[in-house]
Amino acid sequence: MNQVQVDIQNEKRFLHLAAASAFATVITTIAIHQISYPAGSFEQSLQLYQNKAYLAQNWIILLHCLLVLVSMLGVALMIRRMSTPLAIFGLLFFALFVFTEWERTLGNLWHLNGLRKRYIATTDVEALQFLRYELQYRLSQSNVQFLLFTLGISLGNASYGMALIGGNKLDRLLGAGLLLWAGCTSIAFVVDFYPAQWMDKIVQACSKIYQPLIRFAIGYWMLKTIQGGGSGRRRDEKVLYRHPFKRSGGT
Repeated sequence: MNQVQVDIQNEKRFLHLAAASAFATVITTIAIHQISYPAGSFEQSLQLYQNKAYLAQNWIILLHCLLVLVSMLGVALMIRRMSTPLAIFGLLFFALFVFTEWERTLGNLWHLNGLRKRYIATTDVEALQFLRYELQYRLSQSNVQFLLFTLGISLGNASYGMALIGGNKLDRLLGAGLLLWAGCTSIAFVVDFYPAQWMDKIVQACSKIYQPLIRFAIGYWMLKTIQGGGSGRRRDEKVLYRHPFKRSGGT
């Protein structure tokens, strides 16, 4: 086996890992949106540092982001023959989403929870006022990060969707699904500036119902493409696509 064949086998193994990660994000997505805890008031939010559901949700989010990064890297590698610029831009936008959400979540687990513990343990009035300000400021920063990662996932989905629209039937179906998802996440961005109940309903439906379905579709598309069921090619190409990394002249 020559080096080209070794590279192809290694890349194919990674693509299977990426597909498995996409399927795993279905589970983490459902888990994240099913977990609930009381946090309607400032006083309730102070107890979150010891709330098991809140802590579990944040740790699942960290894992979820890692799975998203692996799966979206796999998608980028598979669609680069269709559009290298869109594959690169899409991966960069998903990296923005992942690292922004990691920073936000780790901030919740370490900084925000630390402030909550100090607030409950403190009796000094001036210290309480300062800690309350810090907590409220951190929550505002968290909202900014939410907008940033929403922008990242919207543009990432749009980039991949536009690239896939130029492929075969299965590619086009997933591409349309990703473009629809980009529209849903864009609404989540807009509703923070212009609140509306009808937009809230769309965002909730997309998060809890559509998102697990489209993540499953991504994993399914990856497996079918790796196995040769999907083309991973532009519609004007005549050569059937066998592997996204098979180099011309390889044996």
